[in-house]
Amino acid sequence: MTTRNAIASTALLAMASVYGLASHVLAADLLPTTKGPPSAPPVVAFTWTGFYIGGYVGAGSDNDEFHFIPADTRTFNSADSVLGGGRAGYNYQTSWAVLGIEGDFGGMHLESHNFCPNPFFTCGHENDWVGTLVGRVGVAPIDRALLYVAGGGAVSDFRYTALPPGVAPFVFTGHFSDTEVGWALGGGFEYAFANNWSFDIEYLHYEFGDYTAPPGTLSAANSTRLSNHMDTIDVGINYHF
Repeated sequence: MTTRNAIASTALLAMASVYGLASHVLAADLLPTTKGPPSAPPVVAFTWTGFYIGGYVGAGSDNDEFHFIPADTRTFNSADSVLGGGRAGYNYQTSWAVLGIEGDFGGMHLESHNFCPNPFFTCGHENDWVGTLVGRVGVAPIDRALLYVAGGGAVSDFRYTALPPGVAPFVFTGHFSDTEVGWALGGGFEYAFANNWSFDIEYLHYEFGDYTAPPGTLSAANSTRLSNHMDTIDVGINYHF
């Protein structure tokens, strides 16, 4: 083989190799390709952190004591009522612990009457609203469920009377009202049935301590020491921002 023929053969072999490689690449580009389904968006874990507002309905009961001093005589009243109101608060969750603060205001109509120690008079009381500002400490043992205890301040307005059955023969009729600050303690369970919605059930016990109506209000001659405690249970629904 001459040198010219060897060069020509080598050139032809190189051209054939290039052509074969190009054909393989082109064929690979023409082959149909398949793609898998798009990946699902990442799941965002639920958190209790954030502001919320809500409303509730339930029932309340209270017990009060009239203690006439210095006569040292007493009478007791109790009453029950439906109640309803609104609330707003903020939660902060870290791991399984949830801390929060909540304020609420509810309306009701608690009213009772009983004989005073002086049987010619009827001792009565009324209460139409109660408000609280409480801190909450809770645990979230499973996703979207919250168990908590709550405690803080409470305020309510009380109206007391000591009235004779018929005013005309009597010189004295007694009235006393006061807005009292006390404390509330209780707890509840809350469950988030959607990312922005939850329902809850809550129990609170209220104590408003002792306060004194001066002579001439509920008794013509005696001061009257008054005390009241209250219990409420309610179910509510909340919207979380």
